[in-house]
Order: sequence, then C-alpha cells, then structure tokens
Amino acid sequence: MPRRYYARNIDGLWLLVLDGNDRGSPNHKGGYPSYVGKEQTKWLKEQLASLEGPVIVVSHQPLAGAWAVDNSKEIQGILGEASDKVLLAINGALSHR
Repeated sequence: MPRRYYARNIDGLWLLVLDGNDRGSPNHKGGYPSYVGKEQTKWLKEQLASLEGPVIVVSHQPLAGAWAVDNSKEIQGILGEASDKVLLAINGALSHR
C-alpha cells in the first residue's frame, strides 16, 4: 500500500480510510500525533468531488469531540460540503472501561 490512507469500492459503496497520524499540526502539544495532514486533506477533497455513489469515512482517531484530530473542524467542514455523498464517518480509537 503506497499510502496510509486510501479509497476502496465495495459493490458501489466507497470507503475512504483516513490516517490521523500525520505530523505537522500547528496545534501539536506533544505526545502521539493526531492530525490529518495537508496532502491527505487535499486527497480527501479530491476523492469526495470525484467519486460517484455513497461514501463511508473510516478513521482510527475521532473526527469530532475532545479526543479528535487537531484539525477536526477542517475535516468536518470538508465532510459537510459532501453531505449528499457521506453517509457516515466512524472511528475506533476510544474505548471505555
């Protein structure tokens, strides 16, 4: 896999898998990086503009809330602009014990 983020089509449903581990966040305060970088953000916009059919966005890190990627508002805006295509954005980073 050439990149850590990618698109896959499964029977007409697009999965856009994001990597929230990019470095370079202007808001990074140390610790593990949690950011969707500029190159990946550009790719996301291009994918959403060109894909036909419904889209599900998948990420390990949350895209909203207290533990979200540093540029969550930007990513939410991009997804909002494609709300006619984006059915769901899911993540898997939070666990409660």
